[in-house]
Amino acid sequence: MNKMKIKTYGEFVFGHYRNGKDILRTKDITDNQVMDAIGKSKVFNVRDWFGHVDEVKFTITNIEKTEYGDYIYTVESNRDNVPVRYFPSPHQILIDNDTIASPISYSVLSV
Repeated sequence: MNKMKIKTYGEFVFGHYRNGKDILRTKDITDNQVMDAIGKSKVFNVRDWFGHVDEVKFTITNIEKTEYGDYIYTVESNRDNVPVRYFPSPHQILIDNDTIASPISYSVLSV
């Protein structure tokens, strides 16, 4: 199983967003609205090295809150050898859920 960790930068949205007015800061959301993302998953089509398309399930398996108030998400795939560039963001996994805060600004920490 492949996994990727990302660190958020304090900008969150609920579901689909259309403009900057929909963006919320960390202080505007609760920990529960973030932590409810644990266990959520979505299936995406991923192309392999030979051009074949496979369905891969990506799951948010863990969320840690740092001492500075940032969140670190762990996203895992159900298949081995999925290149990091094919991993979806937590927002792409949570886009259809209007009750869970999903990050829109982040950086990749580790693979």
